[in-house]
Amino acid sequence: MKAEFKRAFLGEFRYPLWYLGQIAGRFVVLATVFLGANYLGGTTSDSVLVTGALLNILVLILALESTNSVGTTIVSETRIGTIQQLFVSPISFPALLVIRDVAAFFAQFPAFVVQVLLLKLVFGVSLYVPLALILPVLFTMRLGMLGFGFLFGAGNIMFQRTNLLNILTNVLMLPTILVNEGNISGALRTVANLFPLTKADLVVQGVMLHGVETAYWEGLLRLMSSSAVFLFVGLAVFRVFLKMSLKRGLVGQY
Repeated sequence: MKAEFKRAFLGEFRYPLWYLGQIAGRFVVLATVFLGANYLGGTTSDSVLVTGALLNILVLILALESTNSVGTTIVSETRIGTIQQLFVSPISFPALLVIRDVAAFFAQFPAFVVQVLLLKLVFGVSLYVPLALILPVLFTMRLGMLGFGFLFGAGNIMFQRTNLLNILTNVLMLPTILVNEGNISGALRTVANLFPLTKADLVVQGVMLHGVETAYWEGLLRLMSSSAVFLFVGLAVFRVFLKMSLKRGLVGQY
């Protein structure tokens, strides 16, 4: 585990200009959304709603980094046929991916904090930043979306449609940044509410936008339940699909 944390932090901070450029690039996107929404809305624009949408985007980025990283690793190991070797290593392959993603989360969390502080300093948005409350929420969400990453990887192993499944994965996550703003309803809203990402958005907005801590623990418990289910289902489906693909000789046949 220590080696994975070292690897993750070196990967993020070995090239400072690249790291700063990544933060700057994301901030440009956030700034564009913020300024565009305020320009289109004029004096009637809801600053709280706009800021909430920006927070949703930042949380979505953390979730996508987990899902895409895990799914891509599974696809890569399957393509070259080394995934079976990883399953007989001292640390199981799924456990290795979980440890690696946990390390990556803590390496990426400072960038999240910096981007939030930039929003406060540059645009003067009103945000509370209680890290002791935010960190457990984002960490729990990340574990849940890790389960979605296993589902993404399992689908790639079985159906070998990496690009299509990658697009589908991203499309499925997009409604989660809209549901808490009341912009979607019906079946799509029901599906979006199942994701740990949606529950994390709700808790993060409550704490950072409104400073509301009364419903924090209830929201965190719901998020933990949702994340546990996603992680369990993702791991189970991944193992089943891997066994089926091995029987069909699909491993290493991309």
